[in-house]
Amino acid sequence: MSALTLLSTAIILVLCLGWLVIYARLAWNLAHLRDLAQGPRVDRSSAPRICVVIAGRDEAHALDRTLSSLLAQDYPDFRIIFVDDRSSDASGAIARRLAQDDPRLLPLRIDHLPTGWLGKPHALARGLREADGEWVLFSDADVQFAPDTLSRAVGLAIQQKVDHLTAFPDLLGGTFWLRVAAGTFGAHLLAGLRLKKLRDPKSPHSVGVGAFNLVRRSLLAQTPGFSWLRMEVADDLGLAQMIKDAGGRTLVVSGHGQIGLSWYHHVPGMIRGLEKNTYGAVASYRPARALLAALAMVLFALAPLMAFWPGLPAVMPVAGAAALLAPPLCTLLGQRRFGLEWAPSFFTPVGLLILSWALVRSGVYCGRRGGITWRGTFYPVADLRQGQRVRIWATTRRVAVTPGVPRDKSL
Repeated sequence: MSALTLLSTAIILVLCLGWLVIYARLAWNLAHLRDLAQGPRVDRSSAPRICVVIAGRDEAHALDRTLSSLLAQDYPDFRIIFVDDRSSDASGAIARRLAQDDPRLLPLRIDHLPTGWLGKPHALARGLREADGEWVLFSDADVQFAPDTLSRAVGLAIQQKVDHLTAFPDLLGGTFWLRVAAGTFGAHLLAGLRLKKLRDPKSPHSVGVGAFNLVRRSLLAQTPGFSWLRMEVADDLGLAQMIKDAGGRTLVVSGHGQIGLSWYHHVPGMIRGLEKNTYGAVASYRPARALLAALAMVLFALAPLMAFWPGLPAVMPVAGAAALLAPPLCTLLGQRRFGLEWAPSFFTPVGLLILSWALVRSGVYCGRRGGITWRGTFYPVADLRQGQRVRIWATTRRVAVTPGVPRDKSL
């Protein structure tokens, strides 16, 4: 065996072992992940007030379902604040129509975006100024909720004595290949989490899911607020990082059967939708880092298949087969509790290739234009780099470094 073949064999074997380590961690986390549907309902006689803040732009296709599912909650004391961020469709009209029949819904309209702000953080900050609950739920305009979601979420947060509860939603609809890509991303994100460290206020380890971030308002008031995230494309992760920096405790749960996300319809739509944030969130707007990350994902995706190359030692096909079977076995473990789909998990290498292409395309898009266009506004790369708070490397590691930022007095 030549030195080159020996080196290639060693690399492939190490990468296949990496698959096994990642999915062993995923299996452990699946076994220990709490299920929101099994959480205790809050005591109605002492239920704290909740404000749900949703920021949306041109979300008329999903907004009626989202707001209606929230208005149907069995929670005794809550309010919904929908911030229409300069929509050109019927989003505002839908919210106003529903508000006429239910005073618990407050529709707000933003017509002007201040300089130095991304649209979504600015809209969330605007909604937060109107919030008066002990808890604030930040969600999106394409999320649907079971009637007891708020009751179980607050009940579980109080029972577990946490300041931040975030949930992985069910993916509603979409093509098979979209579910392959989304499932691959979700699996690797969950595998990288350390559930105990999330609850440790001394640990910087954090995670936030934009579809469902429930936060204790008193703890949020100790953070810099959304002004700190004004140019952050990964605002959900930034919010979670602020909570941990302020000494908060986070609990991540499965939202299966309770929270559903109507994301993209197909892979091309997902890739276009991720153009605005993947390059910055993963590679910090650095071309070399984006290229390195994309190549690493491609190599990692192909390693189990390359293990079957003729002429390699007999142990290699065994390692490759074990790596390829690890995702379906983990899915089988979580299928009953979390509704995981088995068939897409067999195509995890394809999912990794799709995600790597999304990163490359996002980098090319940003590089050619010198920035990104989000919600109708162009942002230069230099401004995005200066305002970045969250940095992701290897999918799940985050670092927020901006010491000495004053607390947001508007809270």
